Amino acid sequence: MYTSRPIEKTFENGKPYMGIFLSTYHDNKWSKPEMVQLGQDIDAYHPVLSIDNKTLYFNSRSHPDSTNLSIPHNIWCSQKTSQGWSAPKMVEGINSPTYDSYPTVAKSNNLYFNSDRPGGKGGMDIYISHYDNGKYQKPINIEKLNSPDVENDLVVDPNEEFLIFNRYIDASKEMDLYISYKEGNDWKTPRKLHKINSPDKWELTPTLSPDGKYFFYELDGKIMQIDLSELNQ
Repeated sequence: MYTSRPIEKTFENGKPYMGIFLSTYHDNKWSKPEMVQLGQDIDAYHPVLSIDNKTLYFNSRSHPDSTNLSIPHNIWCSQKTSQGWSAPKMVEGINSPTYDSYPTVAKSNNLYFNSDRPGGKGGMDIYISHYDNGKYQKPINIEKLNSPDVENDLVVDPNEEFLIFNRYIDASKEMDLYISYKEGNDWKTPRKLHKINSPDKWELTPTLSPDGKYFFYELDGKIMQIDLSELNQ
């Protein structure tokens, strides 16, 4: 399991760097998290593996030319090699001068993420960048998933049959998890995941296990787990 947390290093503005950590599951327990070396000193958080486990995507506030300078979030990636993870680089074709974050990748290598770039419905919207001929194409706003509020953390089913995300409503200060199913080439209107949402807490960072059996999310700084099959109950 890859997670992220603050580390001792700070940006020029004093804000702490984030680092990516790895825990392994053995004998029915998780090992102590160890920091992942990315081949470059860079702010890195919200790690997401590609389906083949060969690419690690993550958010970063580091400037590509001066990693100690903090800028709006971009999406980066690193490739697995025989020596470990390669020096990371920004994902070409999807980032903008604004805030781009929370990548999630399908089997097709289509990449979903959120952004506050101009032209959206609300504070943050969900976009898709199709992977074609070895390159990511111009991101498209998935209008059915978005609202005048803020669509945040997200995860897509590997087969792109459903997508789970959280939505922050500024008027009520609520943040809940939603799910939308895909029918043909269109997404259905999202509905709340009543099984796990609570009226006074924020449910964050939805994640799926590689085998499709479990759903993970963050609540009060803890990683929670539920059988994926229970979400529809």
